[in-house]
Amino acid sequence: MSRRTLAALISVGLVLGLTGAIVADEGAGERPPWLGVGIEDGQRGVRITEVIEGTPGDRAGMLIGDEIVRLDGRPLATTDDLFARLHGRKSGDRLVLEVARGSRRIRMRATLAPRLEEQEILERRFIDKPAPLFDLPVASGTGSGELERLAGKVVVIEFLATWCGPCKTTYGALGALDRRRRGDGLVVLGIGDESEAALRALAGQERLSFTILRDVGATARAAYRVSDLPTILVIDRAGVVRYAGIGAGLPVDHAVFAAERALGDKR
Repeated sequence: MSRRTLAALISVGLVLGLTGAIVADEGAGERPPWLGVGIEDGQRGVRITEVIEGTPGDRAGMLIGDEIVRLDGRPLATTDDLFARLHGRKSGDRLVLEVARGSRRIRMRATLAPRLEEQEILERRFIDKPAPLFDLPVASGTGSGELERLAGKVVVIEFLATWCGPCKTTYGALGALDRRRRGDGLVVLGIGDESEAALRALAGQERLSFTILRDVGATARAAYRVSDLPTILVIDRAGVVRYAGIGAGLPVDHAVFAAERALGDKR
């Protein structure tokens, strides 16, 4: 797999750390350095596709759509070039970047910092922000798979899969929440990108009371930048994300608490 292919994959499901030393640093038990931005090949250089709040890229003033055209005074053309030029860099290293923004060229300085944990990345992406909309077919259960039509309700989303062992430990708590608070304006949705038959079989085997949606083409998974399963989010009546967590156990407890709290908010 080429570095360009890897960059494209990470920009969909994760956050691109902008360093060629990710694997080596992680193997040493240290968090790799990053800028906190997603990237892809652009027309003039390396285009920024995402900027995580509070990261070096954000503090430097980078915006989505910017293209990095020079690094430390030397021209930069592709993501491959960027990976190669950042190979071996460490947290605390300073970069001088020239960014093309429309017809302007802007000089920026950025200092690499340790990469955030996935949970914190998820929270910075979504907490207190409007939830990305989706319209997905129902594989099992009843109701709507269109998030916009659920406005005014509290929506709990779990990204799941038939092969996900930890997901199985979440179904009891989410099912109980669904049965207990459905009449109060709660909707629990499981979202999986497998076949309809597989998702129906999962719902039957686990006796799921909540609705399962089929994420055709994994479009919702991409919109929510899901990097691991289960990933659970709670969306309030106004369509704003109030909780986002990765994993089973405590994250499920936090999701239930957040849903109960959002149900009590009658705005």
